[in-house]
Formats: sequence, C-alpha cells, structure tokens
Amino acid sequence: MKLKYEILQNTRLDLYIVLQKAISELREDKYLITQQTDKRIAFDNSGPPRFEMRGASKLQTGILELLEAEGNTVKLTYFVSYKYILLALAAILILACTA
Repeated sequence: MKLKYEILQNTRLDLYIVLQKAISELREDKYLITQQTDKRIAFDNSGPPRFEMRGASKLQTGILELLEAEGNTVKLTYFVSYKYILLALAAILILACTA
C-alpha cells in the first residue's frame, strides 16, 4: 500500500520551462520517466527510498501535471510506501532510546 500526496502551486513561469526543468531534474536524480506528454510527466524510482545527505528521501513514484485552466498551475502527485515510513520511524525510536 502506498500513501498518496498532492501538491498544487500557481506559477508565473512559462509551463514549457517548468516541464524542461522537471525533466532535467528527474534525469539527473536517476528517475525513470515512464510517460511524458507536453502537459504531464510520470516518473518511477520504485524500491526503498534513498536518503540524501540533507535528510530528505527521494520520491518513489509520481506524476507532474501542468495545468492552464486557472492560470499556470503545477500539480505534483507522489506516492510513498507506508512500510518504509514505519521502518524509518522504528529506526528513529531505536536510536532515540539508545542515546
């Protein structure tokens, strides 16, 4: 089972620039782009989340949508497996109890 999160943000940037920047970032971070149109990118990085030096984990799968209905809006829908969140919380609790 995966937890679903959605983030919407209005932008003044041209959506083509947002799309190109998103593709560049996804490729740089080694995500697999599973579907791409001029308004939508689906990406995948299945498996356990990898933790970066700054403490944030990478997303596993997601969809970036560019919407023009009410101004320029970027919508990110992403999914994270709950079992990895529970494992991370358990590890934090164990570390906190042993300190």
